[in-house]
Formats: sequence, structure tokens, C-alpha cells
Amino acid sequence: MKLEIYKNEELINIENLAVTDFGDFIQSQVDNRKNVVIDFSSINVLKGEKNIIEQVFQDEKKETLV
Repeated sequence: MKLEIYKNEELINIENLAVTDFGDFIQSQVDNRKNVVIDFSSINVLKGEKNIIEQVFQDEKKETLV
């Protein structure tokens, strides 16, 4: 397939342009994360100021996703 790109009716030279298909990589990442279950049960036992609870929630989320 030949692809030509024009800007203001002027042909842009794309001979040295490389295109990478990340489809397989993306699908493997989706498959790896499909069955991940994040446990937020510890959030239910927290009591205190809203900003402290939010910070603990964000910290727990980061640890679980790593």
C-alpha cells in the first residue's frame, strides 16, 4: 500500500518514516490485567479526615497496581 501525506497541497516526504504495530503488545497487557482484582477492603475500616483517607486510598491503590 502506498501512503501519501499532503500539507497545503504539497507532498510531505515520508520515505524514512517507520511505523510500529503495537497491537500484540497492547493485547498482551490487556490479557495480563484482565483477572487482576484490587482489594480495597482496608478502606472500610478507616476513620478520620477526608484528605487522610484519600491519601491512604491512593497509596493502597499504587501498591496494589505495582
